[in-house]
Amino acid sequence: MQSSLKERRYTMPKPECPHCASPHDLDARTYAFYKGPVTCRVCQRRFYVEFGDESGSSWNNYLEGGQLLAPIRPIGNPDLLEGLQELGIPQGILKDFEDASHCVDYGMPRAAAVMCRSAVQGALLAKGIPDDQPQSMVNKARNCGILSEMVKQLCTVAVFLGGKGGHPQADWTDQIGHQEAQQALLVTHRVLLELFPSDGLPF
Repeated sequence: MQSSLKERRYTMPKPECPHCASPHDLDARTYAFYKGPVTCRVCQRRFYVEFGDESGSSWNNYLEGGQLLAPIRPIGNPDLLEGLQELGIPQGILKDFEDASHCVDYGMPRAAAVMCRSAVQGALLAKGIPDDQPQSMVNKARNCGILSEMVKQLCTVAVFLGGKGGHPQADWTDQIGHQEAQQALLVTHRVLLELFPSDGLPF
């Protein structure tokens, strides 16, 4: 008996690892609508893929999928991570920031916000601010002239989002989602640039 439904087309693109350029055969039954990390079978490094249906519509209530929706890229945000290694930032702080970037790709925005707060707190500790509640540390850093007023406010944003991410929120308006996690990454990046300037210059 012939099916009245359109048959699934099991042809998938072969994404190349952005680290070593190895092509990957992915099973459409698993990856036709997958968005997330893939581990390279050759170099074991991870990269991010987005598959789905570009039309956004269906035929007989059936989406086909298997279309590449965004460029293949390494896990994390390479643009934000680039150049930070050369600024003399302690490795623990860099690891927190890198983990925050990865958490966004893994669909864990709350964890990303918490790691950004940890990176800010670690950066302030590295600059001699005594350990305390994160916001108190931010205020002390501003009073000591370590932070400009603008970056003090950005620190406050990172600390606030990290606090919301670290605790369950009853109100949906206080939930940390993808957009909030992205903002936490951006402001934390700016904070690190000010606290660890290149060659003694602000930027």
